Amino acid sequence: MTLLHRFYTVMTCLGFAMITACNPVPLSVVASDFSINGVTGTGVVTVTAGAQEVTIDLTSKETCSTLTSLVASVKLDEGVTISPKPAVARDYTSPVSFTVIEKYGAKVVYNVTVKGKACAANAASTASTTTPGASS
Repeated sequence: MTLLHRFYTVMTCLGFAMITACNPVPLSVVASDFSINGVTGTGVVTVTAGAQEVTIDLTSKETCSTLTSLVASVKLDEGVTISPKPAVARDYTSPVSFTVIEKYGAKVVYNVTVKGKACAANAASTASTTTPGASS
């Protein structure tokens, strides 16, 4: 093996080592790792927003859902952190954003949206008070 051939081999190995060492480790959390009241999330990556959109649909499990005080759970691998803490009751009438940080520093934002049926007390307050067929 010539000296020039050895040089190219070493440089190729070094280049490969640098490229693979600099690539971020993929995040271990996925949309289905989020859950509320036993219902797991579904989601798709929204590349333009740079976030993972997660939807948790409670409509098939619960007769009504009060979205103003729900606690989420998330499966996390060792060394992964999340902020804010999902175990704290939150208002999910609007999407809630969680930032997940891998132990190597890679970050991703999860926007969690919860769907639920309105409870009778809420539905009654928003129902129309006019009688069908009555004229104003």
